[in-house]
Amino acid sequence: MRNLIKFLSFFLVLIIIILTPVLGIPDQFGNSYQRAIVPQYDFYKGMNNNKIVFVGNSSLSYGLDINLMEQLTGKRCAILGNHAGFGMTYFLEMSKSNLRKGDIVVIEFDNQKLETCGTELLLTGIGKRFDMYRFIHPAVRGKVIDAYPSYLKKSFNYWQGDGLNVSGVYSLQSYDYRGNMIVQRENCTIPYPFTENVAKTYNYGYFKPIQIEEEFKNYLNKYSDYCKKLGVDVYYTTTYFLDEAFRSTAEEIVAYDNSLKAQLKAPLISNSEDHIFPRKYIYNAISHCNSKGAQYRTKLLYEDLKPYIK
Repeated sequence: MRNLIKFLSFFLVLIIIILTPVLGIPDQFGNSYQRAIVPQYDFYKGMNNNKIVFVGNSSLSYGLDINLMEQLTGKRCAILGNHAGFGMTYFLEMSKSNLRKGDIVVIEFDNQKLETCGTELLLTGIGKRFDMYRFIHPAVRGKVIDAYPSYLKKSFNYWQGDGLNVSGVYSLQSYDYRGNMIVQRENCTIPYPFTENVAKTYNYGYFKPIQIEEEFKNYLNKYSDYCKKLGVDVYYTTTYFLDEAFRSTAEEIVAYDNSLKAQLKAPLISNSEDHIFPRKYIYNAISHCNSKGAQYRTKLLYEDLKPYIK
């Protein structure tokens, strides 16, 4: 009995030691763009059926105008998407929390691995919303636990310093209550011309045939099966690139689309050749739209989706 009391006392002290910094340090990332996933989830979980949910990364966040998409489709729409480093599995698991018969899921495909996850980045997005930790895929839970001390250290350092100062598109104020980006993004900020020197910072864009990692491919196809059982339709679209930075041939683009169609159960409804955008539609990265580009891409995606809307 005495040993049991000692063990329970030790366990209680251990919990207190762990929870004190977790709960005691004020949230330092509440104004960051990563935090947009919280209003995205809060809005999404309150929606009824007959909705369209768009899932993707930052190119989706920059390249989709929810207000316009709702006008075009006549349906309520939601977006679950932010930095690619969060990992696609996180947003897809989140989507499962409120899928209902008659819904549509549109996934902007990104060739990741099942274990793709910038753990500290994800933690800064979730913060103290412990109810959202359940969407972390089992494949990355261990990595997230390992990253927690570093995340707490960063939080503590910001707390002891001047705090985290963010503005513009890197601020939560750039999003509305649905996590939809609303800040006005005007001209392209990528240097012109797009030289090899510029590419060292901004990278090149490619559409080439790919082999999806087996575990990730299986996950995506099981997700499609899960949705089908619920009476939810799933479709894929592709990302977009600045034309100056694009480095694939016409044959490679077609081969890329065909490689996706051969490996994914859900239909690819977009042609990647349509997603090479001129500078007037691009903002601060080769796969980030400005406001005009977001409207253009939204109309393009609507045309791809229109034949499938019931």
